[in-house]
Amino acid sequence: MIPRWHCLLFLSIISKRLQSTKSFQIQSLTIPPRNGFAMHQATQQSRESCSKIENEASTASGEDAASLPSSSTASSPPVFRLKIVGICGSTGSGKSFASFLLVSKINSALNDPSDENTNLYAHHIDTDSLGHGVYAPGSAALKEIETEFGKEIITQDGMVDRKALGRIVFADRNEMSKLEHIVWPHVKDLLLKRLMDIQSSYDQDTVGVVKPESRIVVVEAAILLDTNWDADDLFDAIWVVKASPQTSTKRLVENRGLEENDALKRIEAQSSRRGMGNLDEELRDGVVTAVIENNGEGEEDLWEKMKAVLMDQKCWKVDRCPTLDRQALERK
Repeated sequence: MIPRWHCLLFLSIISKRLQSTKSFQIQSLTIPPRNGFAMHQATQQSRESCSKIENEASTASGEDAASLPSSSTASSPPVFRLKIVGICGSTGSGKSFASFLLVSKINSALNDPSDENTNLYAHHIDTDSLGHGVYAPGSAALKEIETEFGKEIITQDGMVDRKALGRIVFADRNEMSKLEHIVWPHVKDLLLKRLMDIQSSYDQDTVGVVKPESRIVVVEAAILLDTNWDADDLFDAIWVVKASPQTSTKRLVENRGLEENDALKRIEAQSSRRGMGNLDEELRDGVVTAVIENNGEGEEDLWEKMKAVLMDQKCWKVDRCPTLDRQALERK
């Protein structure tokens, strides 16, 4: 049976519309097969059980994009009373699992098991999922994409053919740049909307169970630094998840069904990205606040190292580390 808070986590992400520097060498998880780690199985079960919700979220995100003013024309950036962590890394690095593990462990550790009410102390925003709303049939972004790349990347039912589009953009950096300049502004608008929805849910919490200093939002974005979304100092910390090319390739082949050559092309296409090819520079400049090496095995080992990053003020921007119940986290 799927734990109640797993689905609450997904529900919280879509609630409104559907209603200085430290590098950590972390041995973590090589994504397991079906009979692998329990947390991975829970992740898959949660995603499957909430698939209808995610589909509706994509549609709602498209509607949100149409109703929001462009972030590029906003008079001033919104102010959030949340601790926002950006997690980025190359394809196949395991950043999605690391993000899910972090959020799920925080919520599990800080909730009282004897209390029938489940409180969300941490949220996970997958910007790739937000991007699905941008690609919704009839959306302004999809029309721009079709104009740029041709009708062959649109399916008969008006959806984007992600594999066909991927073959184009991952093979040519210039084509990828064109796509990014179309998509990124729309995704940022949706990200800000989602953050405002989460903050609003806390503002309406008259009981005040979840204190401001405990509100954490993990924003997963593969190429976060290239998007320049932190230009207004949006993030309180930016962590990079790393894996060797061999490990990343294996994950892409085994878990996404890619051919090995296609997987290698995707990894190589991202090698020049900020925080990937120039990671040492980003660390030195304080842009990246922690690095997580994700080549090993062991869910619990990954959590122990991520927990250390979470509670170390050196892994956050100056004076931005959250105040958390360390004893509860240590017990988890």
